[in-house]
Amino acid sequence: MTPESSGGLVLRDVGLTRPEAQQIERWQGHYHSEPLSLEQLDLIDGDWLFLSTLNPDGEQAMNDAMDNQLFQQLNAVMSDSVSVVDGTVWTSRGGPLAALIVLEDITEELGES
Repeated sequence: MTPESSGGLVLRDVGLTRPEAQQIERWQGHYHSEPLSLEQLDLIDGDWLFLSTLNPDGEQAMNDAMDNQLFQQLNAVMSDSVSVVDGTVWTSRGGPLAALIVLEDITEELGES
């Protein structure tokens, strides 16, 4: 998701930074995400990786990617810093309630209170 997506804004507000490759603010005019091939997985690597899907096809694609050897080589994966989150909440413009859920997901994963 782009930094200007709903989830991206919460990540920024809690002080998490993105790798340079993830600094794109809009993809084709949208605040969502750019399609990513398995050969480009290194572009999403960071200290933490929050993954989400919106439908069964996306869930299957994510599961296939997670089983891939290239995915297993990401720093976030090797350090067990990957979290699967609810894409309907993280990508919505659900306002403060959605932002609180995203914040709760981040807090739970980072182990902070």
